[in-house]
Amino acid sequence: MRIRSLADLPGTARLAQQQGATAPIAKKPNKYGAQRTERAGVVYASKLEAACAAQLDLEVKGGLIDFYLRQVRFPLEGQTYVADFVTFKRMDIAGLDFAVMVLDQILEPTGHLTTTKKAKIRAMWERYRLHVRLWPSR
Repeated sequence: MRIRSLADLPGTARLAQQQGATAPIAKKPNKYGAQRTERAGVVYASKLEAACAAQLDLEVKGGLIDFYLRQVRFPLEGQTYVADFVTFKRMDIAGLDFAVMVLDQILEPTGHLTTTKKAKIRAMWERYRLHVRLWPSR
């Protein structure tokens, strides 16, 4: 059914539109059962990813890491790997009057390791010599 105007909407959706509300869009459930989760105003793709962010926040407060970034893109041959979390630490070098931040680790919170994800993790090692750590550890 193609909707071209308000008149083409089913009765309840048309009434909601006329009253200024937006009709809820039914979303297809995630293939692996992941549920979008909001934590501290940030929406994460899964509960596991939100739990990993909570752990990283504790590590920042505890001084184990200095900061972390979300959804960092790494170009690979013909594709892109999007790391869920990349953590950084400060490296103190004698004689320098500025801070040097180094990549500490790349975290991939995953409940199901697909063949595509395995291939991208392998490509990260081959191209950048960076190890992707699965979270929680297996």
